[in-house]
Amino acid sequence: MENRFVGKPVPRKEGRKKVTGQALYVDDLSFPGMLHGVTLRSSIPRGRIKNISFEGDIPWNEFTVITAKDTPGENYVSTTSLISPIRS
Repeated sequence: MENRFVGKPVPRKEGRKKVTGQALYVDDLSFPGMLHGVTLRSSIPRGRIKNISFEGDIPWNEFTVITAKDTPGENYVSTTSLISPIRS
């Protein structure tokens, strides 16, 4: 059996779009009525967020705050998914 890949560069399917700036990422998308989400993490390892506060009038009825307890299953976020383009 011939080995076609070990020790040889394998071109990535999305490589050309990434290097030419044509790749689409999540931040490039916009839909009518689209919701936006933000992940906030503690700047202290194993720290606990005791309070979240904002200045000014925040329309809290337009927000949903979730915590790790709201995440079903294993609470794991892969950082590699943050740099992967959207498959088209």
